[in-house]
Amino acid sequence: MAHPGQPMPTLDSPEMLLLRSECATDDAPWLPSDVWLPQAKRGAWGGGAGTGAAIEPVFNAGRLPFCCVVCKRGGLTGTKLIQCGRCKVARYCCKAHAKAHWPAHKHCCAALAGLAKPAAEADWRASLVAARLALRRLPDGDDALQSWLHQPRCAVCGDAASPLKRCQRCHGAAFCDRHRDAAHERASCDAAMLEIACFGMISDMGAPLTIASRSPARAPLPGGWKAYFDMKIWDFEVPAYILSMGPPAAMLTEGLSLPLLVVRFLERRDVPASLVVHVVGAAAPELVGLHRLREIFAWLPRVDELRVQFVGPDLARDRAEARAPDERDGGSAKPVFFSETRAYYHDARRRLRTPTIVLAQHGGLHDPLFAAAWAPTLDLLLDEGAPCVFTAYNEAEGAADAAVLRERGAKFVADAHLNPFRGLRPYSEVAGCAAEFYHVNAYACCVEGRAQ
Repeated sequence: MAHPGQPMPTLDSPEMLLLRSECATDDAPWLPSDVWLPQAKRGAWGGGAGTGAAIEPVFNAGRLPFCCVVCKRGGLTGTKLIQCGRCKVARYCCKAHAKAHWPAHKHCCAALAGLAKPAAEADWRASLVAARLALRRLPDGDDALQSWLHQPRCAVCGDAASPLKRCQRCHGAAFCDRHRDAAHERASCDAAMLEIACFGMISDMGAPLTIASRSPARAPLPGGWKAYFDMKIWDFEVPAYILSMGPPAAMLTEGLSLPLLVVRFLERRDVPASLVVHVVGAAAPELVGLHRLREIFAWLPRVDELRVQFVGPDLARDRAEARAPDERDGGSAKPVFFSETRAYYHDARRRLRTPTIVLAQHGGLHDPLFAAAWAPTLDLLLDEGAPCVFTAYNEAEGAADAAVLRERGAKFVADAHLNPFRGLRPYSEVAGCAAEFYHVNAYACCVEGRAQ
């Protein structure tokens, strides 16, 4: 780091790259947040003047209490927000973004305005029941409920009716007068800052960073993200100093989590030259940045072509198998083919190729709302016997999903465990009256057929 009176080294300097290597952990393989944040704010999103670019809806599912709904500018960027004059829940950086969001917001504005703001934990729990009843039948009712859940409120007791004091470092948490001295852990503060900044980089870039490394690996897959970045940080089309920053590195891990799951559970097997992956219960976000799937080639050199078939009732359409575009190699590299099938897996299976491996990301097998739909698919998967990887957002959900598989007689290759290649981009979720953070593919288990 710089000595007193000397300027701070730039991110691309040897000192900073060495600092990243020394500070990196499997949970945060990048520079400290106080180092990367000023760099992350140098784009249009972080500038003090003007407005940030609107984030495409497919990338803007999160609701952050102290940020513009449209571009996620707010306290972290020094932006003064205006709130919807009717519901007092939605916030915007400018009138133009309020106007742009109105076609979506108008469906829930009146309902949000009619809901009382909870003033304490017990009041918050009762208010949550009322909010679910009032919002669930609206168009985009789930999104409206997320807006209500993530309205500004005390991080300890859920009080949304009293004046709040925000954390002046992350601008993602706030506290009422009763809890103004409550502990705000550094890890939670860093996660809140990183969550906001990831949205900011998407505002500047137009989409998340989802790419694969360029060269075949010269060693087996390492044990976690720190060793992965130490090995591969120079092997991307993005400069290493960019990947030393929290937001781009976190988005990169999220995109690579799926292909590295495939590698983890196949690298010790005799894999075929044509690898077929079925992604079950797929949704639109999983189709973003298909180039990232090429990471499989880097670690499984025997594979000459990859065929990924996305299947799920929530997909927008059916799409016949086609080659994924890859402008980076001019079409000369190993091909990646993909298809979309809008259906439940057990209804679509006869139309699909025989899988080498099956992935189900965050399927919620344990959730009573989905149990009936999953039952015939699970029976089919266990009867066919291909390796099946199931992931969950947290330890409790991972254990509950594993219990469902065990009840159905699955043979476990790996029980539910913390995935060393989980996505590191944090997402805030309301748990009780406080907010916690979850990560993509945080926990994983693998089954193969039925136990004898």
